[in-house]
Amino acid sequence: VSSVMVSSLSSWLVERQMLKQGKNVMLSTLRRYLRENGVSIPLANRIDNHIKYQIRIDRRLREDQVQGLDLLSQTLRAELRQDMWGKTLLLNGPFRMWSSLEEKVTFDLCLSAVTPKYLDVGAELFTPGTKAVSVLVVIEGTMDYRRTIDSKFMKKRFDPSFDGPVQENVGSQTISKDTWLGEYAMWVPWIYKGTANASTSVELLEISPTDIESILSKYPKIARISKNYRQAVQEHLSILDVREISDINMGIEHVTLIMSMNQESRFYVSLPALRALK
Repeated sequence: VSSVMVSSLSSWLVERQMLKQGKNVMLSTLRRYLRENGVSIPLANRIDNHIKYQIRIDRRLREDQVQGLDLLSQTLRAELRQDMWGKTLLLNGPFRMWSSLEEKVTFDLCLSAVTPKYLDVGAELFTPGTKAVSVLVVIEGTMDYRRTIDSKFMKKRFDPSFDGPVQENVGSQTISKDTWLGEYAMWVPWIYKGTANASTSVELLEISPTDIESILSKYPKIARISKNYRQAVQEHLSILDVREISDINMGIEHVTLIMSMNQESRFYVSLPALRALK
């Protein structure tokens, strides 16, 4: 046992020393670059201090930084991702619904529809008016979300002569682990309603609606139910007040959407619960 502990400690010390050397080389190269380009001393010092601060932050390892993962088979990679991300995905109503109907769906989604995304402090994730190409879930870190509304549209409803600003901030909040962003993009073309910026280093899951649709097509019954669910989302979205809608709040309960589906879909969705009661 003692020999194993000594070996592990030695490996850790070597790894820490190599990491320290790498950081020193990076700082040396940066300082040389600033010096050779005649950057003023005050600005160079600020840049140097900023980089040293960023280096000191103990960031979680990124998937692409772990070389051994490239050697995993697809099956093992999917199992690993499902173990890490499955609980987060199953917090979401539709993912929970798909999994209850066919457990392998979550496995397939983790392998082919979900990828990790990383943001540094201050990085901007999206802005109002840009199109969402994926659904995002925060799994580590915090973000600042500021929602806007089209005040010109809202006020013209009551005053046709109004010609004020197009967008107006209507509130901000801190979002953290397990917050879903742009969930509507799974069901409709979605345009972001606000701005999201990283308050800390942030890790997210990026989920492709196109890949979700492709995976669900392998399960005809689930694909039909999801199509019906999409129709329910679209119907409810059409009657919601624009002030109730944001990128982090659908404004519609999952149960409400299920109750709006046709009888056949409701029957199949309820089957897992009925079996569990037997």
